[in-house]
Amino acid sequence: MSKETKRKQNKNVKKKSSGGNGYKFSGKRYFNANKFDTKSQKNYVKQNKHKKSKQPNREVDIYQSHLPETPGYIESNIKANEVTESAVRSRTLQLTQEDILRQSDLVSASKRFEIKLPNLGPYFINYSRSGRYLLIGGNKGHVASIDWMSKKLTCEFQLKETVRAVQYLHNENMFAVAQKKYVYIYDKQGIELHCLKTHHQVCGLDFLPYHFLLVSVNKRGFLQYTDTSTGEQVANICTRLGRTHCLTHNQNNGVMHVGHSNGTVTLWSPNTPQPLVKMLCHRGPVKSMVIDREGHYMITGGVDSKVRVWDVRTYKSLGEIKHYSPATTMCLSQRNVLAVGYGTKVTTYHEPFSNDTCKPFLKHYCDDVITSIGFCPYEDVLGIGHGAGLSNVLIPGSAEPNIDSLEANPYQTKSQRREHEVKMLLEKIQPELIALKADSIKHIADMTGEELEELKQKGEEEVKTAKRNEFRKRGKFGALKQINIMEKRAKKQEISFQKQREARKKAVLKKRDILQG
Repeated sequence: MSKETKRKQNKNVKKKSSGGNGYKFSGKRYFNANKFDTKSQKNYVKQNKHKKSKQPNREVDIYQSHLPETPGYIESNIKANEVTESAVRSRTLQLTQEDILRQSDLVSASKRFEIKLPNLGPYFINYSRSGRYLLIGGNKGHVASIDWMSKKLTCEFQLKETVRAVQYLHNENMFAVAQKKYVYIYDKQGIELHCLKTHHQVCGLDFLPYHFLLVSVNKRGFLQYTDTSTGEQVANICTRLGRTHCLTHNQNNGVMHVGHSNGTVTLWSPNTPQPLVKMLCHRGPVKSMVIDREGHYMITGGVDSKVRVWDVRTYKSLGEIKHYSPATTMCLSQRNVLAVGYGTKVTTYHEPFSNDTCKPFLKHYCDDVITSIGFCPYEDVLGIGHGAGLSNVLIPGSAEPNIDSLEANPYQTKSQRREHEVKMLLEKIQPELIALKADSIKHIADMTGEELEELKQKGEEEVKTAKRNEFRKRGKFGALKQINIMEKRAKKQEISFQKQREARKKAVLKKRDILQG
């Protein structure tokens, strides 16, 4: 092949859709197995090593050489003067997956598939951090880990009991499954490694990769932290707000966000027994919740059929989206594309943080009720778990096109994976550093010894006042009075038991003396 033909192949070619839909689809180079020509880059560096560049924007050229890929998109050929923006948006909503597949290459078309398992659902899904592996768990006990890019099954087994949640740990070699009674940890071959009996009747799981913390919430509202590197329990906190329906973590500071049945969202740290922040977000139970990568915005969905956007820095509402039914699940992509699942329908939104530009982008209908959705990292793919099985949907422009191999590499070898795992353990962040302000450690380093002692004294006083408020009297039959009555009864029973034991011992000694005499 000549050089001109190779150059033409590497360029993103815009194609017009067949049937006169009036749209252009832009393909992405990373769909073709993410091949990167390192030899040509090395030769280019050797040739221009001793030459002085006359271009003023050399830094821009270097940036483009390291990040060569551009995100995909769908644009309309209709002129903005002729048709309004709302009409263009309504036309994009009419697009189906068949229309997108007609204009996509073979590699991207292979990423659109469906797995029909109607007798084992509904299914919960979870992608690995690299985006190469997919973990699925059926409510009736079916669990499987799949290399969905090559369509290879790494492990599959039947638990013969209910499954409520599944979660990958620091890599695809270990994953946790919330079963009927306890949480179990399995390896990539499906072998049971550990049983976490302290996590009882869990209904939600999450994992903090930089802290190696597995977080769970059970039906009674207990929030538990477990260190997966040492196996120790870090914290066991009672939220005292009843059953929870969703939980997620802030990637910026590691704080857990928990949604409750009374419409509030609480922010938790393993270092405090009380919530850091309590927000009233909906008038009914909070069913779903998601936070962006930078940790500045939070999106919640409640039973009141509203999806609200919140600024976590000021705790104020930025806008809301109304639906005809409650949003049972939602997720956010790497490029801030919001997907909301309600009933048998999934709707995606571009730029959900601004109320003016937040409008529906694409829609997709499933065969059964949707229970779980998730965007695949570094791929324009949305995974949907529903009652009839699993389906992968193409959403152009949702993922980051350039892979950060230091963060998560989907093409890493065994040696690279081992080195990366050791590096993560060495750079592990301690749970004591989880706080609302991620930069608070800078201010502590600048303080003197006297200021640190004052902070400690204030913290001790706050803890004492909190304990007093917990056990304060509330009327004639308050909590403190009931506790005192129970303690008095227990002391009386102990005294009576001791007297009985002493009387028995005396009787036995008398019998021995009589027999010996």
